Amino acid sequence: MKSIAFAFLCLTFFTGGLPAETEDLEQRLEIVNEEIQRLHLPWTTTINHQKRGLGLLIDRKPAVRIKAPAHPRTTALPAAIDWRDRNGRDYITPVKDQYGCGACWAFSAIGTAEAMWKIEKNRPDLDPDLSEQELVSCSGAGNCDGGYHGEAAAYMRTHGVSPEYCFSYSASDLACAPCAESFQIRTTIQDCAYVCLENEDVTAIKAALQTGPVATSMEVYDDWYNYYESGIYVKTPGAVVKGYHAVVIVGYDDATSCWIVKNSWGPDWGENGYFRIRWLQHGIGGPAGLNYILGTYTMSQEGVEITKVGLN
Repeated sequence: MKSIAFAFLCLTFFTGGLPAETEDLEQRLEIVNEEIQRLHLPWTTTINHQKRGLGLLIDRKPAVRIKAPAHPRTTALPAAIDWRDRNGRDYITPVKDQYGCGACWAFSAIGTAEAMWKIEKNRPDLDPDLSEQELVSCSGAGNCDGGYHGEAAAYMRTHGVSPEYCFSYSASDLACAPCAESFQIRTTIQDCAYVCLENEDVTAIKAALQTGPVATSMEVYDDWYNYYESGIYVKTPGAVVKGYHAVVIVGYDDATSCWIVKNSWGPDWGENGYFRIRWLQHGIGGPAGLNYILGTYTMSQEGVEITKVGLN
């Protein structure tokens, strides 16, 4: 399988003291840490010097119009779930890195589809790797300046998506040029539906997570973006919104009232590429909606036979 390597060369010239941006970050970090200690907030900080893209856009009507099935209110939900460890089995694919390209919307949609494939095939031992670059270059759902993960899911439902090796990620706006056999090796989602579009409905999201991970939007505050290291994020006073981000919720924990979330900023960021965030405080679901991928179809190598592996 093809992969792409990125090399970063950082040269800093000192004329005395720290560069202005670093000095500002360190001064702001002192304030954030004081607030964390004062309010006894359950997260730790570091300076995230390597900036990653955001890029979720929210000014269109959601492409996903179907409401996800409601969980029976008479049936108790488990106190916790984590699709990285379901009875000792990991149904989540490895954390990827979008780098500076604002393609979080593509990684959110792809990450959810990959996990649903593993769940419905019951193959935690396999890690399907689908092409985010195809969504960036071919779907019309967005580009490196931002996009819509609902429209990305709609594209996968209608057209499918090729594997990573067929159109490898470049973190740039390439022309649409997947490999020649792309039409023969596509994976298509069966359907997708929204869980909540405006308000964060904790019970509805938890119910959706019983079937598999959920692709979601979130508001990004500067304290989380610049300083999150580990723990359960709760924004500090004075934090300001930097933009919107698309991620994948892989679980929750009632004991700490938090979501467990897969990011797309590489495995070295946060908690091995993941973070935890207190629910009902940070726009999870929010104005960009919450998309729930219901199932997948997988097209055979011959490009003729379609095998249904989605939910009935």
